[in-house]
Amino acid sequence: MDEGPLSPVADALARLAESNRDFMRRDPDAYARYWARLGGEGGGFRYAFDHQTCGRPGCWSTWEAMDAAALSGEDGPILLDCEDDAAALAGAIAVRDGVALVGIVPGVRISHAIAGRFNPAGEIEILDPTMWHEMPGKIDYTRPILWRVVKGA
Repeated sequence: MDEGPLSPVADALARLAESNRDFMRRDPDAYARYWARLGGEGGGFRYAFDHQTCGRPGCWSTWEAMDAAALSGEDGPILLDCEDDAAALAGAIAVRDGVALVGIVPGVRISHAIAGRFNPAGEIEILDPTMWHEMPGKIDYTRPILWRVVKGA
């Protein structure tokens, strides 16, 4: 099945999630800090555009880099875009549950990254952490989503 021009983006997003998974497995404290931040501790997370997170368009950050910046003394929430947020959540879920999903929701002008997990019935549950972290706008989840599986091992 041809997934179109977003297929390489979905593949890259999965590699970012796998990198996050690997780092969280190697560093259990970083894994715990991720879940604590997700719960709002230490300022939590806040959605930001790329020009606010790294000063240029199209940059993605690993949880390792975001965690290191927070540990270096940066106060307040960790700023992250949808790709950073979805890949960090998918990495953490893969460590915890053994499998997670990351996906791209194609948009009219811009696409959006999300995470997912399988519910007990085996259906995909969409998780959109950037919406939890104050991303403006609304996403049409009825569009076909390009999913990638992120395994825990």
